[in-house]
Amino acid sequence: MSDTDGEIHELEHGLMRAWLAQDSGVMKKRIARDFMCMIGTLPPEMLDRPSYLAAVEQGFVLRAFQIRETFVRKYARKAWFVAGGALEIDLGRQQWRGEFLITDLWQRGAIARSWKLAERCIARIDPDDRLANEVRRLQLWRK
Repeated sequence: MSDTDGEIHELEHGLMRAWLAQDSGVMKKRIARDFMCMIGTLPPEMLDRPSYLAAVEQGFVLRAFQIRETFVRKYARKAWFVAGGALEIDLGRQQWRGEFLITDLWQRGAIARSWKLAERCIARIDPDDRLANEVRRLQLWRK
């Protein structure tokens, strides 16, 4: 695991623990000013930074999380974090539970050199493993 991988994994788990604790103060320090979050609903909906931070304290509550498969890919001063795992979220009066895909774009500041979360996408994963098996067959490196 590279230094960047370790840093991003640590930041991700810290951010998820802050969401679980509804600690918008910690989240505010780690989320970029122009942050956007896309929620995988139909139609997809977005939350800007002020909306996301307010929602964490009020109606977008993480009750439990378990991150399993993770992938970090660095691009200059940016890093993509992709994870599959189980989430339990209360969204207003609705409960949103199951397997999710989380994709986060982290950006390192030019001056402060600290990582900030710039983009997040949260979407349910299709539970039909036949689709995953078909995609796996397309992976040239497995042949």
